Amino acid sequence: MKIKKIKKIDYNEDVYNLRIKDNHNYFANNYCVSNCHTAKSKSIQTILGKTFDTAKFRFGMSGTYPVHGTSELFAIESVTGPLIQKIKAKTLMDKGLISNVKIKSLILNYNDKNFSDNIFIIKKNGGGGKAWQLEKEYAQQSLKRKQFISKLIQKFKHNSLVLFINVDFGKNMYDYFRDNIVGVDFYHIDGSTELKKREYIKKQMEITPKYIEYTILNFGDYEIEIKSDSEILLKNGEYKKSKDITIDDDINDDFIKKLIK
Repeated sequence: MKIKKIKKIDYNEDVYNLRIKDNHNYFANNYCVSNCHTAKSKSIQTILGKTFDTAKFRFGMSGTYPVHGTSELFAIESVTGPLIQKIKAKTLMDKGLISNVKIKSLILNYNDKNFSDNIFIIKKNGGGGKAWQLEKEYAQQSLKRKQFISKLIQKFKHNSLVLFINVDFGKNMYDYFRDNIVGVDFYHIDGSTELKKREYIKKQMEITPKYIEYTILNFGDYEIEIKSDSEILLKNGEYKKSKDITIDDDINDDFIKKLIK
């Protein structure tokens, strides 16, 4: 289907992604829209089969097209027709059709042969879903993974966004980063975060401080220089900005050790 017209609209507000409960489909201008990212041929065949007598037009695109010569590709093309054209993301970026971004990927493999062998056996026997769940739990419980991501965050020069797959894991990461990375402020947003707090966090993320103020904490035998807006963990479990610390505050011993390192 050829595009008849493209209109650019100046818009500097929030953009929302629609997610519909259960099947994730929604209707827009009488079109049923379905997110089929990484969908298998069986799923696509089911969708096309159920819409055969009810949909006048059926069309779509995929950024994860199966490898040439595979049965997966053959199954999809048997119901959708052959691949007509391949377009690189850079071409779409140059034309202004998609956001101009640069993506760098790091694959963190686990150094656990027994676990890896077990996952391979589960997948081989048709347990792909179970294998994915086990790998997800393994990754989320990995201390080395958190330590690596922490070091990565400390190398960032600008405000950064860390995405997480579920709320519990997100809170766990947030607590770990906040307790172990000195001189950096962290904010956590999930579905329960109120709108006012979201707006506050959004504004904080847009701030790029030009002048950084430091506070010197003297512990008698040694001194620590730390950013004035950094949060300090007290023995009572509360956090205080370093610029607000007084001689009456009792700082958590383990937190001090991490500062010294």
